[in-house]
Amino acid sequence: YLANQRASFALLRKLTGQILDDLGGEGMFEDPTIWFGTSGSVTPLHKDSTDNFAFHVFGKKTWILFSPRDYPLLNLRSVNDRPGSEFCVSSHDLRDPAVLARLTNLGAFPVTCQVSTGECLYVPAGWSHFVQTEERTLMVNVWQSCHHPARVLQ
Repeated sequence: YLANQRASFALLRKLTGQILDDLGGEGMFEDPTIWFGTSGSVTPLHKDSTDNFAFHVFGKKTWILFSPRDYPLLNLRSVNDRPGSEFCVSSHDLRDPAVLARLTNLGAFPVTCQVSTGECLYVPAGWSHFVQTEERTLMVNVWQSCHHPARVLQ
């Protein structure tokens, strides 16, 4: 699994077109990152500090998302990967269906979706998510710079 590798805005534009301009332009975002995985690769349950746009160039991933309301149930712990970051990782392993069932029984409300070739998933800051790769996948994402408020709703 090749995860969280820096990429350029030029590469993102070649793969996704001009959508970044519609979202406010390069200045609104951190540098893009590349994620290349084979079937069965996972990104553990975590919460990012800023809004995330995940562009699926090819392949399919299953995303399980939890709203900030579910935060107390997710056993998230701060990693403090940089000053001001709210990045957190959970000890819950959602590869085990019993773990997801237990969280649901406790009152969590997970949202599951599959994202495929040519689609983009927007994950608002504060939404926790677990990602499982269903088939060979190339995804490029950008996190919104913490200096700018979300523009998606504007």
